[in-house]
Amino acid sequence: MIRTQAKFIRAICNFTAAALSVIIAFFIFPHHATSFSKNFTVVLISACICLVLSLKRKILVRFITFIENKGLSGGETAVLLQFVKSLRNCYSYDDFFSASADILEIQGGCSVIYIDSAQKYVLYNSPDRIASSPHITKILQHNFPHTWEDGIYFLDRKFGLKNKSAGSFGILCCVGVYHLFIIGSSAQRFDSAVYPVLLYEMRRFQTHTKIISEMGKISELSREWRKLAETQRYFLPQKMPEIKGLKAASFFKPLINVSGDYYSMLPVSQTKAIVLLGDVSGKGLASALIMGIAMNTVKSAENKEDLVAIVRAIDHSIKEMRLQDKYTVLFIGLIDTEDMSLKYINASVDDAMIFFRNEDGISMKRLNPNCSILGIIDLEEIHVDRCALRQEDVLFLASDGVSEVKNKSGEDLGGTEIYLETLKESSILSPDDFLKRIMHLVQKFCNNKLHDDIAMLAVKVSAGGKQ
Repeated sequence: MIRTQAKFIRAICNFTAAALSVIIAFFIFPHHATSFSKNFTVVLISACICLVLSLKRKILVRFITFIENKGLSGGETAVLLQFVKSLRNCYSYDDFFSASADILEIQGGCSVIYIDSAQKYVLYNSPDRIASSPHITKILQHNFPHTWEDGIYFLDRKFGLKNKSAGSFGILCCVGVYHLFIIGSSAQRFDSAVYPVLLYEMRRFQTHTKIISEMGKISELSREWRKLAETQRYFLPQKMPEIKGLKAASFFKPLINVSGDYYSMLPVSQTKAIVLLGDVSGKGLASALIMGIAMNTVKSAENKEDLVAIVRAIDHSIKEMRLQDKYTVLFIGLIDTEDMSLKYINASVDDAMIFFRNEDGISMKRLNPNCSILGIIDLEEIHVDRCALRQEDVLFLASDGVSEVKNKSGEDLGGTEIYLETLKESSILSPDDFLKRIMHLVQKFCNNKLHDDIAMLAVKVSAGGKQ
């Protein structure tokens, strides 16, 4: 309606401007004059015509603006326009539903149905006879499937498609798979000038709703990950236990909130302690679950001196979870400060070493793997190895995040001389300072660009042990 009126006003203005131009030319142009006078008159007429056209534009704009304001500020179109404006402040479905009820239903007397056509799910419907009818909803879902293109469509009284707004019984605003039906006889009196704005605002609303929904999911997921990380930290020792003849320290730095690395030191008696360090394949929830199983199996073992039984129990528990391609490497040892020995099973942990003093200075002994990885392949006979301990010996355990850290040339730290030299030189320090020195080397070597979790454990045989 507004567009029709605007076209009519535009035609009148054009006709009036043309008539004025002809009249001006007729009265101003001289019939008997010199060539100079004629040229001057042509210029004058051109200036007058330009003035007329300029006035025409201003008058036309004012008339059309007046018509639009008058048309959009009253009747059913004003209600639809108010709803469109309210969409700009809708950032959730609750906001949208409130606007539909308060404006379209109460003020406009319309029925509203909002459908996710892909899922064939009604997100909202007015509590009236038409909108709450399952039969009508099925007709709309059948007539307007999710494959419809974005746009504004008109409904007839049988809820089918109508070619024009005249005599229509509602409109469909289609944005993706989301279909907004505004039903009622008043829909035929909506001015078509509002439809492009309605379509734009509905697209904007859907985009904002999706973004906010995704942000909410991310926020909720982040909270869950933080809770999981806090639970995981609970499994790790908050401080090292006090064992006669031993001093211990640990370092733990997960790459993300939840890590697959783990470690522990558990007292068995006044002179015995279990040391444990492991690394689960991959990252995320599954790795965290396996880490928890391994830690809990060790803590709950009735006989903590039976290393073979503990390792087999961990292997069995992981296999029972039936997680694809999930396994753990693990070092578990029993330190005895009374007979000065370390009994251990090394299930494929590369960085397991003992540093000791001799006449040549500081030497290093690797505690090589004697068992395969746990949780994915059948275990053969498990062997427990034993090595003697002396005063000031240092047991160092680390996950592969330490030795496999790379420099800008792609070289692994574990393959450099500086790594072993720093380990040897730092072993004379306290366990805590020892690990700080190693971590400083790691960060310097990779320029603080870590790509894996890091867990380290250092245990030093102190003067409390036997000579």
